[in-house]
Amino acid sequence: MPSGDDAIRSRRPIVHGTRTTLSIAKPTESMPKDTFFRNGERHEVYFVQEGEGVVHSEYGDLPFRKDVYVAIPKGTTYRFDLTSPKAWFLVVESIYPINFAPHYFNKEGQATLMSPVVETEIETPELPKYKDERGEFPVDVKHGGGKITRITLGHHPFDLAGWEGALYP
Repeated sequence: MPSGDDAIRSRRPIVHGTRTTLSIAKPTESMPKDTFFRNGERHEVYFVQEGEGVVHSEYGDLPFRKDVYVAIPKGTTYRFDLTSPKAWFLVVESIYPINFAPHYFNKEGQATLMSPVVETEIETPELPKYKDERGEFPVDVKHGGGKITRITLGHHPFDLAGWEGALYP
């Protein structure tokens, strides 16, 4: 797979089905400044095979490194900033929310000893101070079977002081 572009534009699908797509992305640069992406169709998981950086989203900033999974719920506005010269991601897109298998949890919802998940190792984004900025902020939205439409917001997409709802990091 060729390297180049950013984490979104370097994606190359390798397996595609009606519910799931597996892609490889090998970015060599961060996303353009003040440009964002939102997948309106599918939930995403990035497995970082190589590279380091930060995923910025409305839920906060989440640093990533080699051998880490980054889960991004459907409809989340985000951007990737690389701190390494290049990266390599395996990207899973699914129409279903990405969750841990229920048989690895007890009836209270805690991970069992047989679980491949160690709850103390789950990292959550850190919510920075809100960004009260006006201007033009392009957001590329994936929708309608893979179409990408650019919308432009007149305020920064991360102009919030917190969140309340069903999507908890």
